[in-house]
Amino acid sequence: TTVKVVSNGINVSWGQSAGATSYTIYRMEYNTKTKKWSSWKNMGSQKSSAKTWTDKTAKKGVIYRYTVKAVNGKTASTYAASGNIKR
Repeated sequence: TTVKVVSNGINVSWGQSAGATSYTIYRMEYNTKTKKWSSWKNMGSQKSSAKTWTDKTAKKGVIYRYTVKAVNGKTASTYAASGNIKR
């Protein structure tokens, strides 16, 4: 999973997984006051042909971490988190 800041948010991209019928994107947010990460939040699913998604809800100045799960039916891959990124 690769992440980069773009003009309208944070772009998340990933390599395609053989047999995936869709991809689900998850996001964590870092709380600078408590020094803790939030739980993974489901940001939605993308079609199996997708390789990229832009988080247009990412707030400026906040640190995020993303992961993408490949899904096939009811089975999903494990988390493979990106590095941290600040918008």
